[in-house]
Amino acid sequence: MAPVNTNTVVSSISKLVLAHPVWVAIFTLTCYAAFKILPKVLFRPPSIYEGYPGPARESFLLGNRFCKKNGSALPTPGKQSSSKSDPGMMWYNLIKEAGQDTIIYPDVLGSEFIVTRDPTFINHVLADSYGYQRDTAATQATKMLIGEGLVANFGDAHKKQRKMLGPAFSVDYLRNLMPVFFKSSKKMMEALEGDFDLEPLYGYGTKDALLWFGRVTLDIIGLAGFDYDFQAVEQGPNGVAVRDSFQAAMTASMNVKPLDAIVATILFFVLPSFHFLPLTETVRKIREMRDQLIKTSNKIVQEKSEELQREMREGGGSTNVDDMLKRKKDILHLCMKANMSSGVKESDKMSDKELAGQIVTFIFAGHETTATTLAWALQYLAQHQEVQDELRSSLEETLASMGKEFGDELDWYELHDQGFKLLDHVILETLRLRPPVTITYRTAFKDDMIPLSSPITLSNGKQIHQIPVKAGQNIGLSITASNLSSKLFGPSPETFNPRRWSELPEAHSEAKLPSPYGSFVFNAGPKVCIGSKFGLVEMKILLLLVLGKYKVEPVGGITIKSVEAVVQRPVVVGREEEGSKLPIKMVRI
Repeated sequence: MAPVNTNTVVSSISKLVLAHPVWVAIFTLTCYAAFKILPKVLFRPPSIYEGYPGPARESFLLGNRFCKKNGSALPTPGKQSSSKSDPGMMWYNLIKEAGQDTIIYPDVLGSEFIVTRDPTFINHVLADSYGYQRDTAATQATKMLIGEGLVANFGDAHKKQRKMLGPAFSVDYLRNLMPVFFKSSKKMMEALEGDFDLEPLYGYGTKDALLWFGRVTLDIIGLAGFDYDFQAVEQGPNGVAVRDSFQAAMTASMNVKPLDAIVATILFFVLPSFHFLPLTETVRKIREMRDQLIKTSNKIVQEKSEELQREMREGGGSTNVDDMLKRKKDILHLCMKANMSSGVKESDKMSDKELAGQIVTFIFAGHETTATTLAWALQYLAQHQEVQDELRSSLEETLASMGKEFGDELDWYELHDQGFKLLDHVILETLRLRPPVTITYRTAFKDDMIPLSSPITLSNGKQIHQIPVKAGQNIGLSITASNLSSKLFGPSPETFNPRRWSELPEAHSEAKLPSPYGSFVFNAGPKVCIGSKFGLVEMKILLLLVLGKYKVEPVGGITIKSVEAVVQRPVVVGREEEGSKLPIKMVRI
């Protein structure tokens, strides 16, 4: 037998790769994915969920992921969208159809997926960030997108970072940021007056609410978080670069083609180590956004480090670091102070990579979720004029009782006056109907018995009050289905009614939903959103200023629908290729 010429084989493979790079890459990734997945399929144990509620399996290979029934007519919150398949509503529909709060959903390759809105179940899972985490691939993909920040990490890494960042989000610290919130918000209000870009298309007084809220919330997180001025409201280069990369990535992820979905699934969840391969336009845009965020965060850390060193040099080397950092009011300096403290163990300090990861996380999560929620809130108020009128009257009355008027600055305690309760409830109701994230995924890292507040009735009529899970079991905590529970939120849960928050059922308090939002919209347990109070204050100030100056009305002749692109965001039907936007008519009062 003649020996194999290694050089000839290598040369042939090289020619094949150069001639068909994309197909070779897809073939290689598919083979590797099959190598990773097939053992799990071939040696899968029998189901322990026989007789549990849930839809019948449609396909062993695909489960029910592409089942036509999943796209059937679904209820739509409020009046603002005609979409029959809003993000998260599929799970609500299936749970409602089953008549139970927890179901078993047939998933790909014969696997099963637990989906629940049971508050006891959800609290149990979210309270244990060691036993229930994202699966390894999803965690790696999250880190790839937004760095080594709080959102991406679990367990000890998350605990360490949370401990370091906690003081920066305390009430005592946030009180000092009130001038920053008001200054940036007023700057947006001034710029808003000169915006006429949408008027030729949508009529007099029309503004893109999402665009402006996205700009101002980026400015606020920059100044309050890092003492860094993006100048997004003024269209400065730093703000434009970040906002443009966000818009491009979100537009690409909203208009996903079948090939995009297949490649992105493999790259982000099966083989995240190969994320650097820009095989599709969507993957390339998301990578460009991530690169822009990392570039910006590294620039901020470098500038702050140089500033610190410069102050020390100018002080002749005798300047006390604590004294310098004490004068700073932003979150980054507080973290740097903790990092440089002699009382903190080396193992508890954050590396530069982790510090930069926090910046990426705060830019990503700290302005997009707030901006989209504010835009949805204006849309709801535009669609419900009676609520808007009542809210404006209550705001004016409360301000007058303080000797103030619309546009005046408030301190922390004034903003939290009971007279602003309806404003709080409008925000809570908006988040209830339009949660930024509609479902939270977790994988069990241990065997467990999970308690239930609502028992599950099996097909044989037997009721169970806890559900068994094995390590490796995937779980979906449906935020949308929880938020649309009449047991928790009273009658007509699919309609916009801020007044419901003053008369919630007793089951709501018994469910121990996390504050200040009264729902699971920003997680719970150790992973509850650290910036929830920050975001609530930001939203209250911006709505207070906008409603004091403008009456908001819906734009006629268009339909707004919701799409899921990282968070739940609005688009104009028929103009999806333009990306996420929410035109609102703003009439001067």
